[in-house]
Formats: sequence, structure tokens, C-alpha cells
Amino acid sequence: MQNVVRTRCGRKDVEMIKLTDLIKEFVPGTMLDARKKPGDYWKGAVTDTWYARSPKYGWRNSFDTEEEAKMWAEEGKDLEGYDEETAEHPPEPIEEDYDLDNHPKKEWIKQDLATIDPSIMEELFQMYKTVYTAEGLQLSAFSASELQRSYEIVMLIDVDEDPMPDAFILVRKGRIKLLATDGGMEAKKAVVQKVVDMVKSEGYSLEASKKMNDIMIAKGAPVITDKARLEKMVGPKFIKHLEDGYYERDLKKGGTVVKRMYGK
Repeated sequence: MQNVVRTRCGRKDVEMIKLTDLIKEFVPGTMLDARKKPGDYWKGAVTDTWYARSPKYGWRNSFDTEEEAKMWAEEGKDLEGYDEETAEHPPEPIEEDYDLDNHPKKEWIKQDLATIDPSIMEELFQMYKTVYTAEGLQLSAFSASELQRSYEIVMLIDVDEDPMPDAFILVRKGRIKLLATDGGMEAKKAVVQKVVDMVKSEGYSLEASKKMNDIMIAKGAPVITDKARLEKMVGPKFIKHLEDGYYERDLKKGGTVVKRMYGK
């Protein structure tokens, strides 16, 4: 029988939110969150976000709707085509932490996105918004909190004197989903090289278009051309194959786009 867990928020007319509810929603891996079992799905205590643990491995994921959360809890699959049984890069323990007061310079730090300091998260969002707006790319999140809820892992690097990160990469289920820099040349070089390394030798994949696709071509990144594999990776948003590994798919917020998948 399906285990449905709904976080209790108290009476609707009571504005005060329990600290334990905040922890329960935003800090995965704590003892409170660990009470959720594989196959559970529940609504967040503070936001309208739904959460679920996959039925076999108990991987935690977040969704916009109850239907999507239930699908992940019961089937281990989501609408983007991810499947806990065939994930190309399974979740792994992450012990690194980007400490503003004490972190190495010019080295990548990998951290669970849910544990990022709020001031750093706001900085990442502003970088993302600036870069994607300038490139004419569609935004997938419109606030720092929405961006944080949408992905699992962040990789950050600091290349200058101030303590804030100058470039970052967001990952979900083994796929590089989003990246941005502060616009500095050294940060741009660092993020490009890191992404190339990730798709060439670290087991990640990248769905690219426009400028990022041109960069991947120039760097000789491996292209995934197997049609059946591409259709499975893209999921229900896939529309049709084009030439040389390119394909057309739907965008989350409406419209279509031509993409190419890189990885091994």
C-alpha cells in the first residue's frame, strides 16, 4: 500500500511556521527527512513544492505537482524521462561545503544544493539571470529559492579575491542542467573546462544548444547519437530527430528548441 506522508503546517490562519518544518522541507538528509521511506511523497511545509522518494533506492526529488511526485514515488520515473533504474550517474554522498570564510581558490567545490548558504544562493541566481537573459535563453526559475528547489548538486569555483563564487554548474540526476559565471574571463575558462571534463571523463551528460553547443563542438566533446538512447534521455518532451545527433524537443515553459546531447 502506498505510504503518503503529508507535512503538517497547522491551521491556515496561523502565520508562524515551526523551525522543524523549515528544516524538514529544505534540508534533505537530516533525521527528520530520513523518516520518509522509499515510496513516500509529501507536500512541503512552507512552499507548494511536492517531494517524493523513489520506490527502490529512495532517491529524493522535488516536483511542482502532486501527480508528478506520486509518479516518482510509485514508478521511480518522472516526466523528463529520468528512471531510477537506468540513471547514468547515481547519487553519491557529498561532504564538501563552500565556506565563505575558508575555501580554496581556483578549485571546484561540489555541494548538495539544498545546503547552500542563502547569500551564496542569491548570488548564483543573479549570475544565472544575467547570463541567460543576455543570451536570450529561457529562464527555468524566477527566484533563488525556485532555482535551489529545482536541482540537486552545485559545483562552484572562486577565481578572484572576493569570497563569492565566480562560476557554478547545477546538476540533476547526472545531467549538467545549468551553468553561469560572473562574466570574468578566468571564470568562463574554468567553467568551460570543467563541463568538458565532466562529459568526457566524469560520467555526466549535457544537453546543449546555441553558444554552449558551439563550445562543445570546438572542444571535441563526445556526442550521443544513439536514437533510442536519446529518446529515453529526453523523455516525453522529445519531438523528432534531426541530423548529426541534433533533435527537437518541447520547452518546459512552452515552445520548442533544437538541442544536442553530449556525454558517453
